[in-house]
Amino acid sequence: MVNRYFFKFLYLCLFFLIPVFVLSAPEWYASVSGGMNSVLMGEYNSAIKSANQYNESIGINSSLNQLLFGAQPTLEIGYNFNAPAGLAAVYLKNELSIIKDTSSIALWPSGKTAQKISGDFSAIYTGIGIKKYAFDESVFNPYLGIDAGFTYYFNNSMDEETALEDGTYSYRIKKSWNTAFAGAGIEAGANWMFSESAGLNLKAGYRYSKGSVMIKTDNVYGWTGELQGESEADYSGFYFGTGFVLAFGSADKRAVNMAIAAGAEQFPEIGKKIYADAVTLYNAGLYKQSEVKFTELNQISPGNTETKKYLDDINLKLEGNKKLENIKKLLAEGDEYRAKNKFKEAYSRYTEVNRIDAGNETALFYLKYFRETALARYGDARALNSQGKINAALKLAKEASEYSPDDAEIADFVKELKGDKNNRRKADALYNEGVLNFQKGYYDKAITAWQKVVEIYPDDAEALKNIELAKEKYRNSSAAEEQSAEQALKEARDLFEQGLMEESLAKADYVLRIDGNNAEALKLTEEIKAKQENKTTTLNKR
Repeated sequence: MVNRYFFKFLYLCLFFLIPVFVLSAPEWYASVSGGMNSVLMGEYNSAIKSANQYNESIGINSSLNQLLFGAQPTLEIGYNFNAPAGLAAVYLKNELSIIKDTSSIALWPSGKTAQKISGDFSAIYTGIGIKKYAFDESVFNPYLGIDAGFTYYFNNSMDEETALEDGTYSYRIKKSWNTAFAGAGIEAGANWMFSESAGLNLKAGYRYSKGSVMIKTDNVYGWTGELQGESEADYSGFYFGTGFVLAFGSADKRAVNMAIAAGAEQFPEIGKKIYADAVTLYNAGLYKQSEVKFTELNQISPGNTETKKYLDDINLKLEGNKKLENIKKLLAEGDEYRAKNKFKEAYSRYTEVNRIDAGNETALFYLKYFRETALARYGDARALNSQGKINAALKLAKEASEYSPDDAEIADFVKELKGDKNNRRKADALYNEGVLNFQKGYYDKAITAWQKVVEIYPDDAEALKNIELAKEKYRNSSAAEEQSAEQALKEARDLFEQGLMEESLAKADYVLRIDGNNAEALKLTEEIKAKQENKTTTLNKR
């Protein structure tokens, strides 16, 4: 625990010493805001929930309140400075969480008070932080900030009283505590400056602040429990607020005004006010409005070097703004396409951003990610292709090409795989044609079909094996042709009677090749086909 007197001293410094420096320094600002914050208060809220449940179980109408929200006024003092990454600020904030309970009550069925709780659970968070603005110069300037500090109390207390059903007190106590513990927060917001020194502030954030407190109990009446104990307080939660921000830059403003007045002397009387307005708008970052004024001034005093200098600089700044807007638009489109898995379109957007701004970190990150993903897909596709898994390889190669459409090697590989796929489809068709001819006994036709497969894939082991098998069958069938059709028909009938349908059919087909009108052979063929309802082939199709 940190001594509470230290925080009282810090509090005094915040409200009395720091404003002295603020008013004398040109880059300081002060922000005053109000809002709401949520608090967890897990241990306390759990106890209240249990109390309500117990009260209800014994017939008491219990409405004891959990601590969930509080009002949050905030005072923030900060100093703006130009960092390498752009405009930033360091700040000291003082946030008060006003959390009071005055209506926690439980009633007996008769309407008399059974339990009543009231108290002040408010806490102060004081933290030191740093924030980064989105723009160096802008009327509307978003920011992101982080801070760390302490949550502490000056004098918190809670009164609790319980009564019996007849109205007599059971006990009355008062609890109090003074302590502190560490905390940290993150905040996002924006300043909208409607003048050089004043504007609105919108913010939202989350604070983590949790620690132990030592609670002292004063016995007012009837208390028999412990008079001191440790408990947990958790002020963690989300918050939001809005308020005013004041910028202090009197010294700089006087210097700027003097410079404007000095520059205006080179123009005729009618142009002095126009020049002053133009420079003021320029310093406020309102470049388009400033350009209108300087253009008007150029018509009054053509060829003035001061006017030309400002107009040239404004043109550069406006071009820079257009460039930033274009980059923002392209990145948004890239993110949208990426979310929809349209990687080719996303790649083109990130590539265009990289062309405009070679150092854009977002574009570089995703281009690197896309490239690494493309190479990984490409490597996997080659591995699958080497295993003969063309369809799977082609799928991955197409994905690789989507991630890196400019890669000629990947594109060529996709074309190669598409050709292989067509060849494979053709080879499979020829192979199956050979199987059908083999099954019918047309071994010469089967050999021809499988030889065409080998022409496409010289190393096709199945086709090569089947060619040799068909050649052997063909030699045997050629020798059989020397037999008479009568002998072949007799053998076909014998094979049929033995249930050897495939062999019988081959003999019948042989007879029909010799005598296509042989009535007995035709009849036998029909009988064989009628028997072959669940034909099993010696070779499987692929």
